[in-house]
Amino acid sequence: MYVIILFALLQGFTEFIPVSSQGHLIVFNNFFNINLISNITILEANVIAHSGSLVAVCLYYFRQLFAILVSFKHIVRPDIDRNSTLTINLIIATIPIILCGFFFSKFFNYDNKGLFLIIGITSILFGILLYIFDRFCLTVKGNQELNFLTSLYVGIFQCLALIPGVSRSGSIIIFLRFLGYNRSFIVFFSNLLSIPVILAATGFVIFQNGRLL
Repeated sequence: MYVIILFALLQGFTEFIPVSSQGHLIVFNNFFNINLISNITILEANVIAHSGSLVAVCLYYFRQLFAILVSFKHIVRPDIDRNSTLTINLIIATIPIILCGFFFSKFFNYDNKGLFLIIGITSILFGILLYIFDRFCLTVKGNQELNFLTSLYVGIFQCLALIPGVSRSGSIIIFLRFLGYNRSFIVFFSNLLSIPVILAATGFVIFQNGRLL
């Protein structure tokens, strides 16, 4: 039981900072094999742990989420409700990772012997990129400057997080900081994007296995 608790705590601590929570959980699993303890795969355990993060995000952004849900009635008229534009941007940015994630899960082998090397290289590389872009790029853009095309690019760049060791939030931060967006908006947008991504991943695991545990 204590291993499951540590697994969940590790997920909670690493989900909302620009490091790969998935990479950390895979490394943790190498020392404490979740499959032997709970009879679920590391991928299933990863998705279930992320579900806890989903609840936390929904509670923290409850007011914003309520406004987004209300804005759906004006989604074809974003000029009436500014939250409608944000909603459309979130939808556009979510589509690429759902499509790529489906095919990635079919072909990527999480038992790959070179997995730790991949995690190590991507963690170092994206850590360097994150420092460079966050340190030297402008912070002049916010929600008003985000358009549909940029959201699509965000969604495409977010797909890099399917690679173990690449942080989903980190990849979004790198791309949007490169374009000059400010940190507060990036964190807000990245956290909201985690909701449909985690929901889609959880739904896929349930559909694939017909069970959560």
